[in-house]
Amino acid sequence: MSDFLPSDEDSDVRQFNLFAAGTGIFKKPVQAIHIKVHNGLLTGPQKKGWDFLLRNAKSQLENYQNKAKNPNAIYPGDFSVSRLELMDYMGYGGTNRNYFKAALQEMQTLIIEWDLLHNDKEKVWESCVLLPYIKIERDRVEYSFVQKIQPMLFNSPLYARLDMEIQGRLRGDSAIILYDWLNRFRDIKFSNKNRWEFWRDTIHGPITSDSYLRLYKNFKRYKLLPAITEINKETDLMIELIEDYNGMKSVQQLQFKIDIKPKFVTESAMIERVPTIRSINKEFEELGISRYYGQILKNQFDLTRIEANLAYLRDRLASSNSPINNRGAYLLAACVNNYAAVTKAISVQEELNGKGLAAEEVVSEFYKVRTDNALKMFEEMFDEQKESLITEYNNQCTNESAVIPSDVSARQNRHLIPFYKWLSIETWGEGTSQELVEFTLNRMKKASA
Repeated sequence: MSDFLPSDEDSDVRQFNLFAAGTGIFKKPVQAIHIKVHNGLLTGPQKKGWDFLLRNAKSQLENYQNKAKNPNAIYPGDFSVSRLELMDYMGYGGTNRNYFKAALQEMQTLIIEWDLLHNDKEKVWESCVLLPYIKIERDRVEYSFVQKIQPMLFNSPLYARLDMEIQGRLRGDSAIILYDWLNRFRDIKFSNKNRWEFWRDTIHGPITSDSYLRLYKNFKRYKLLPAITEINKETDLMIELIEDYNGMKSVQQLQFKIDIKPKFVTESAMIERVPTIRSINKEFEELGISRYYGQILKNQFDLTRIEANLAYLRDRLASSNSPINNRGAYLLAACVNNYAAVTKAISVQEELNGKGLAAEEVVSEFYKVRTDNALKMFEEMFDEQKESLITEYNNQCTNESAVIPSDVSARQNRHLIPFYKWLSIETWGEGTSQELVEFTLNRMKKASA
């Protein structure tokens, strides 16, 4: 290890300060925001990790320059960071380093084009690997950037203020990348306008000729809208999609309107009541939740929802003699349906007509009612509408046996019941916590009337 590297103690203090309340702002160079991957997919955890490494490197460089009393001094060695801090921010908590190591190795192969929008007004094209060198030694990670792009990364006069506490809230790959891009335009109120394929390749990555994302409707449905929904829910921005048809029948270009939420509460202000990745991982270990399910849960849900349903699972294990053979699968179902929210509603009236009420029972009935409503709605449609929906459903089926036959006489319940459930979710979305609570209370009122 280089003699110029900071001591473990100094680096750990800087890492603590990095995410202390009110210090999560990173002055990130614009050239490193408006980037494009040319040979693979940059995942959300990798995007977070690279931002973490860049900010840490800038901090170490500034510290070195201050000690040298020379603002132009060149850092003489590789940068260094705490492995545990980097793993936590990327979402790879726990003792197993394999996923973490694999993510870093993949970052070494990604070819990046920098400064797509040429905000510096210079006609310069630069491309290189994202992370050329990395070394993991016990609890330290050493790394470096391509020397040629370091002036751009460390001395750029153009930058955006990225709140890494807010970035840390996001889970979806597309949401993490889109938030970073649009945050650049927060004071301008509108993003750049480009062809929709530009946005697809930017927030997702290059696609093959047979990819389902070659169609705009699929890109919008599976990547763009979920990203916008997550950004609007979890960050300080409100994003509105603007579709420009440019005189054509189909969408040609996209732009985003950006508003800043008033009085947004950052994670640092909630630190005493929001669980951490480490605390969640510890609970997973204590309850015997496998790493496989643990990673799925952390990728799909915010930590507060996981913690609430972990409490529900603990109560379920303590209050019932019925065993749960796969606790990971059960916890996943609890988070999907948010049994914890239903339990809160049930606690308003612990017993209904002398009979206990289970969260699983309420959720099952909730979705049954919605499926029934979808069936009624479908029956009232014109034949053209019906067949259009069936075609859309069949196109997204991955199991051939689930496809609804074109011959109406051949359609059976095993085909139609999953279709009606799909239609209910397409129409009304997944049940929110508020909807489940209201459904539970209404059910109680009707039963007691």
